[in-house]
Amino acid sequence: MDSGSTDETTSIAKGLGAKLLFVDKQPLKEFDYSRALNLGIAATTGDYVVSISAHAIPTTSTWLLPMLSHFSDDRVVGVYSRQEPWPHAVWTELARIQRQFSSASRVFEGEALDSEMRFSNVASVFRKSTWNQCRFTLPAGEDRDWAQRMLNRGCRIVYEAGTAVYHSHNESVRNRARRAVNLARSEDRALGRARTLPRTLKELAGSIKTHTGEIYRLEASLPQKCLYEVSAIVQAGWYAVEMLGTTESGSSGIRVGSSGRT
Repeated sequence: MDSGSTDETTSIAKGLGAKLLFVDKQPLKEFDYSRALNLGIAATTGDYVVSISAHAIPTTSTWLLPMLSHFSDDRVVGVYSRQEPWPHAVWTELARIQRQFSSASRVFEGEALDSEMRFSNVASVFRKSTWNQCRFTLPAGEDRDWAQRMLNRGCRIVYEAGTAVYHSHNESVRNRARRAVNLARSEDRALGRARTLPRTLKELAGSIKTHTGEIYRLEASLPQKCLYEVSAIVQAGWYAVEMLGTTESGSSGIRVGSSGRT
């Protein structure tokens, strides 16, 4: 699936014999992950669908095999792998990956929301038969939402820590804020809640507190941590600007870079 790549992505894919599908042209701010994924999955013919982002590269040639092995359990409907940051990744990505992707594999089941369940279509495998019954719906954060709905139905989601992809975003501070805004908007929509100024201010304070704790735990010099803290405060400021300056109708998707999203 290609949503408007401007590099050599499509020509390389064609040269390797890949079948290309294209998402209709649309403003980048309105990009809808679920729509792109559903279009691509509908064109597949296998029993299992592998989802991998354009900028995610498996760390080994056997990346897929450990994930596929879990489907011997009929209750397992989706498996996702560990992620590792690219060299020179920004501090927010180092902290995020450290927080979300531990070194221990885990099987998730049950209806209770588990903050450690981080099912991600950056690098995942799931049963097509399950997708046929329950497709992705949210414009962003669609993967975790889908996985939680699967848990609510009595299915199992597996985190396979024994295999990984390199994946991290080297975004500007403002683009990181925009990504956070779009995820928050998507969560508002999923929960059917209104976006209010007190909620936004509470999120700002919470993000600074969380980032400060993450920065403290990073292996870095004190001057470097001070620079990270300044970056966290600036990001919170841009979050406020983007959240308060964007209407509901204009914030339905993730804003992506010019190279597109596959």
